[in-house]
Formats: sequence, structure tokens, C-alpha cells
Amino acid sequence: MVIWNFIFQMHMVICTKASYRPRNK
Repeated sequence: MVIWNFIFQMHMVICTKASYRPRNK
């Protein structure tokens, strides 16, 4: 499924972004 691959890649990018720039509350 191509859609599944797209979602997986998007999730990876978001995870990387969050890890790279942690949010301080």
C-alpha cells in the first residue's frame, strides 16, 4: 500500500522534528 508508506514516512519526519526540537512546557 503506497498510502501506508506515505503515512509511515510522515510519522518518521514528525518524530524526528519533535526529537530535534523538544518542547519545554
